[in-house]
Amino acid sequence: MEVGNYANVPINRGMDKVRESPKILPLVGVSFLLVCIVQSALHIYFWQQQVGLSKVFNVSECNATLLSENDIREQAVKENYVEEMSQLKQDKAKLRKENNQLKQEKTNLVQEKNKQLENEQNLKNERNQLFQERKVLQDDNNKLKAMHQENEERMKRLTEENRKLQDQISTCEITASLPHLPSTPECPPVTPPVCSQGTLPECPPGWHTLKGSCYWVSCEQSTWFDARTRCESNGADLVIVNDETELSFLSSVVGTSSTWVGLYVRHDIFSQTLVWVDGSTMTFRPNDHFYDGTSQESCTSMKSSLYYSSICYQTHGWICEKKLEKTSYLRT
Repeated sequence: MEVGNYANVPINRGMDKVRESPKILPLVGVSFLLVCIVQSALHIYFWQQQVGLSKVFNVSECNATLLSENDIREQAVKENYVEEMSQLKQDKAKLRKENNQLKQEKTNLVQEKNKQLENEQNLKNERNQLFQERKVLQDDNNKLKAMHQENEERMKRLTEENRKLQDQISTCEITASLPHLPSTPECPPVTPPVCSQGTLPECPPGWHTLKGSCYWVSCEQSTWFDARTRCESNGADLVIVNDETELSFLSSVVGTSSTWVGLYVRHDIFSQTLVWVDGSTMTFRPNDHFYDGTSQESCTSMKSSLYYSSICYQTHGWICEKKLEKTSYLRT
């Protein structure tokens, strides 16, 4: 009992003290409350501090992340800008080069165009000149045709006159072979020319002979056509020179005087040919380039063993030639 009592004594004493000190309890509660408040405040403070630092750290990290991304973007933009500028410079250089090439091509095209225009103008000038030459040639051709037609008519007329003269000569020869028939005014007696020299028995009086041909040299001067008519009227024609021997012989006979020979220019439409009176072409040439190609100088004369082209209506002496079997007397 005593022990139990002893044990319960402090408790009771404590309870008593509590009961005895009613003012302490409110103070303790207030203190405890204050401690709780302070502790809560400290917790709140430390929590706020922790949250604030976390936010600061998060903001810094975000700012750092944003700054890094901005730098990357700026760097990428800068690199893209540099790359674009480099590309633009290359494109500019390429365009400038292409522009220079285009300018050069334009210059070449302009030069070619000017050259083509010049060639076209030259072709036009040549065409006009060819038209003029063609007109001149047509006029010359018309003149030559007219001359050719005139010569043909003249040859027809001369042929007809020659035929009449041959008939008259035949009548005169028959009359001369009959000595008992007197001469008539229509057929006078045949007399040799006054300029005859050194004749041979084979040829008529006044004629020269060489290699089976008889030659007569005129004392008068006449045109080429009239000279041929005179030769034809006596059964002969203007002389045809075949070789150097015949030329030397004729040159010794006529000397240095201009004398018609039987060579003339035959004018065709597109050509001109030197032919003899018998229609044969010229083969023996004592000298070249004596014909200048003009339509006026279409007949040939001989002087000192050389040929000369002359106008057919000039007057010269002439030489007639005939074969020995064709004997007749020259009418004066």
